[in-house]
Amino acid sequence: MTNEQIKQLFLAHGFKEKLQAGGDTDLNPYVYVAARALIAAVKSEHMAQGIELLAHSWGGGNCSAAERFSSSLNTAARMSKTYALQLRSGEIKTDGSILQR
Repeated sequence: MTNEQIKQLFLAHGFKEKLQAGGDTDLNPYVYVAARALIAAVKSEHMAQGIELLAHSWGGGNCSAAERFSSSLNTAARMSKTYALQLRSGEIKTDGSILQR
């Protein structure tokens, strides 16, 4: 999705544009970062489900390579969700750096 598509979707669901450093109005940068993390998590989850179905149909559930790949995708999905939550909480800045505690 482009930033414009993300923006239109979020505006349609009640998000508001804010004045940005350059003087323009737009969604805050972390909204786009979180949206992309969510998209990645959903894609990973759907791929993992597809791999799991293939593993069961190919080998009656005994396809270890497919299961390992499915597990890796599930891990990636969990990491994407964690990253999005950390962005939302302010633990990670929008430039990707981690705040010191």
